Amino acid sequence: MISVMSGCTSPEQGAQQTTPNISLPGWVQVSFGINDQYIHNNKGHLDEVYDEYVGSLIDDGLSINRSHWVKPTYGNENFIWTLSATVGAKKIIALQKSKSMFEESGYKFLTGSIKAEGLNWNYSGYSIPPANSDVATFKSYIFVCDKNKGVSVFYWGNNSIDNPQDFNGVTHLLKSLSSKC
Repeated sequence: MISVMSGCTSPEQGAQQTTPNISLPGWVQVSFGINDQYIHNNKGHLDEVYDEYVGSLIDDGLSINRSHWVKPTYGNENFIWTLSATVGAKKIIALQKSKSMFEESGYKFLTGSIKAEGLNWNYSGYSIPPANSDVATFKSYIFVCDKNKGVSVFYWGNNSIDNPQDFNGVTHLLKSLSSKC
């Protein structure tokens, strides 16, 4: 069992906030491997020079100093969470605006909410059908709890579960983060 625990400072509150001790069996913490200077020098095209998914999040305002990234020991899945609803809300709006460009390509879009610890987590996401049957379907979801300051959670990877509320990793993480909404 892997535990992830670290601190985050919210600029709005100016106080130290810590994420709850989150245990996701089989998942390990990932280092962003870049610093503020690299981000400053490459701002606006981090999706091209750093990472398509994570670079886009950073370009949209994700602070790597106040975010956590985990992935399973085996497999191609990722979670990033941050103690701000702003980045997630921006990404959901952008996703909703771009839907019409991709629906004819076979993309499947999902929107809904998951109740965790009495709070609603709104989500939006999509899945991309594989080019051949030997490859798992790629999925991406954005979860936002916008009560008070909020929390954003980003998931991307290849899992066989079609609905995020059926994925134990998602529900466990959202329950653990609900106290920070």
